[in-house]
Amino acid sequence: MNYSGLRAELTTDPLAIGYAPLSDQAAADKLNAANTGRTRQRTAVPVQEVFSAVDNAAWPSTAALQDKWRGILSMPAVDASNANTRGILGSIFPNSGGTAATNTRLLALATETISRATELGLEAVAAVDVARARAGEW
Repeated sequence: MNYSGLRAELTTDPLAIGYAPLSDQAAADKLNAANTGRTRQRTAVPVQEVFSAVDNAAWPSTAALQDKWRGILSMPAVDASNANTRGILGSIFPNSGGTAATNTRLLALATETISRATELGLEAVAAVDVARARAGEW
């Protein structure tokens, strides 16, 4: 655990989360809670998630698009943060007609909701970690 980083977060509270009056457990819970306001780009989306986002009716109809789709499915993971990759997926599943829902789900794979602890580069925070950080004992 990066106790100095955790202590800095708890004492400076740069996002005004309000750690000071919270118990150690409540502060840990706040740090570990996935917050819809905190996201990060996904650089390794498992191909299974990409495949599962596609409606059967949206399957590419031309040979060229099917080849592009097979190419993506042959990767171990997809870098959803890459603009070129998103462009290729958009060309296979345009945001119109029967592919609009698929396009929306594929674009949603590009980001993931994270906790404040993850955003700070911390592992899951326990109450004992908060107590140690607050006390400066590590």
